[in-house]
Amino acid sequence: MDDKIKEEKEDPAKAKEDPIVDLMVAKQEIEEMESRLRDYEDIAKRSRAEAENMRKRFEKEKSEFLKYANKRLIVQMLDFLDDFERALKADMKDVKHFHDGVSMIHKRLIGFLEGHGVKEIDPINAEFDPNVHEAISLEEADSYDREKVIEVYQKGYKMYDDVIRTSKVRIGRPKAPAAENDPPAGAPGAAAGTIAAPAQPAAEGQSN
Repeated sequence: MDDKIKEEKEDPAKAKEDPIVDLMVAKQEIEEMESRLRDYEDIAKRSRAEAENMRKRFEKEKSEFLKYANKRLIVQMLDFLDDFERALKADMKDVKHFHDGVSMIHKRLIGFLEGHGVKEIDPINAEFDPNVHEAISLEEADSYDREKVIEVYQKGYKMYDDVIRTSKVRIGRPKAPAAENDPPAGAPGAAAGTIAAPAQPAAEGQSN
């Protein structure tokens, strides 16, 4: 420090030039920082542009995938369409031959579905489960020991462990016991829908 003061005393011109040099150095550093900032901004813009292009490309590929995802499945199903068309062209007078042909197509179709993990839900006598059954009607009778499926209106199916269509069913369940304090049918206060017993005719000769 003392050397610098001494040097400035010996060379006054140099002492005056130092602030100018410092200013020029600072200006150069600012310019370099601004240059680096512009470079970073360019990199950020290119990164955003690349990300947007990747997003658009992904959306396009996704759309194309969904569009043709079932292509292989549809091609395989065209064989069943061919079979049905051949069956419809057959001689309808030969009912047995037509029936056998349709039965064969039906069996092939079931095998095809099973090959893709699709299996029928067998609900008969099974306990009612709202996850796999859709109750369409209900029957109550003393002959039922529990609530269960007694008839299938439309079959349900699973694909592996996923229910893809519930079974539309008729449910049977035990008849609910009558409450002890319920009035008999036809009596005042009886439940709606009960039918009163017909009145007995008056005895002959009885006064009105």
